Amino acid sequence: MYPHYELWFTGHSLGGALAALAMAEVSSGSTAIWNPQRRMRLITFGQPRVGDEDWANAMDSLLPESQNRTYRVTHKRDVVPHLPPHNYKNYTHHVNEVWYPKDMDDGADYVTCEGENEPAACAATISHFYSVHDHTYYFEREVDDFGVAGCVDDDSDTDT
Repeated sequence: MYPHYELWFTGHSLGGALAALAMAEVSSGSTAIWNPQRRMRLITFGQPRVGDEDWANAMDSLLPESQNRTYRVTHKRDVVPHLPPHNYKNYTHHVNEVWYPKDMDDGADYVTCEGENEPAACAATISHFYSVHDHTYYFEREVDDFGVAGCVDDDSDTDT
């Protein structure tokens, strides 16, 4: 009925893992309720690894490469994207990571790693000294506080 609409899956931490699983369920196999050729996006924040390498490869194949709009956003030394460890039952991320190696404020530098499941140039450069704070602090906001406040920008000059 609305062929130009996009279906977005998003979440932080466990919510990101659930968003990835939901996208896989909605777009694959006999249970597909949304044509993968349509506009789908998966954007997660601080997402842990969800499955093994076979799962990651299957996830990567859900959308044609030209339309692959799946991104995992990671912040500095966020511990959660490193869990479970890659060497545990071969848990592997799906492709495309956007890594903010420092701050996440407006205009902050970031690295985009596309086409690799465990890109060496992004968060995988961190091998120790992980941070829980970096997991709970995305885009200059405490994630929990921002959500509890109804996702309202308290620094805004406008009334909403």
